[in-house]
Amino acid sequence: MNTNHHHILHFLYRFRFLTNTHLQTFLQHKYHHRISLWLSELTRQKYINKKSDSHTITSPAIYSLTSKARAFLKKESRDTNLNMNNLDQIWRTPKLSDQFQQHCLCIADICCSLMNLTQKTEARLLFRTKNDLSGMEHLIQPLPDAFFSITEKSEAKKFYLLDVFDDHAPKIAYTAKLRSYREYFESNEWHDNTEAPFPNIIFICSDERSQTYVSKQIKYLLNDHSDLCFYLSTWEEIREKGLNREVLHKVIVE
Repeated sequence: MNTNHHHILHFLYRFRFLTNTHLQTFLQHKYHHRISLWLSELTRQKYINKKSDSHTITSPAIYSLTSKARAFLKKESRDTNLNMNNLDQIWRTPKLSDQFQQHCLCIADICCSLMNLTQKTEARLLFRTKNDLSGMEHLIQPLPDAFFSITEKSEAKKFYLLDVFDDHAPKIAYTAKLRSYREYFESNEWHDNTEAPFPNIIFICSDERSQTYVSKQIKYLLNDHSDLCFYLSTWEEIREKGLNREVLHKVIVE
């Protein structure tokens, strides 16, 4: 197994489901066909699964890890930050819903758009998925879908916590998450264990109606926490434009 094969397995561990395009961005490789070749080799060797839609040629194939990859990665888990519990979840991958797959792909889309954005602005991006965050102390529980930071050329640095809500997510899911963030902020867990300012919080809502509801709930539940900064967007906006200032709608807590 060469280095590129190894990197692909690690990216699939971190994001769970990825397409060729995601991997090309993560590997920062110029040639699409080389990524396809490596994926074909890993598929043939049964380290990864390939799922494609036979009814349309426009939908990209989706890749995920197999139990063989799990065994391979477990051998090196002592020397890396791979989490054993996460590796033990890989065998359930074939049974996971299409909605969960789309959830994972959305997070990968967001990471790719941030990589493209920071490359243009010459900023530095640090992006951590939920699997990367497993076992990390002093972070909100349940874990967010991602944590990332952007360091500008001026060395100004901002932190973000990201949560993506699936289609038809009930209102109670949004409200429960908002209350969780309020409790986490009030606990001073972040402030007591880091010198960094509290992260900005990003919710990717299933649709505009949900976004409007969440905006009202933020103003209602967090009206005495003006230090908390929330940004809202929707799946549709992310699909069309990626994650950037244009699609992030700030909610003013007064």
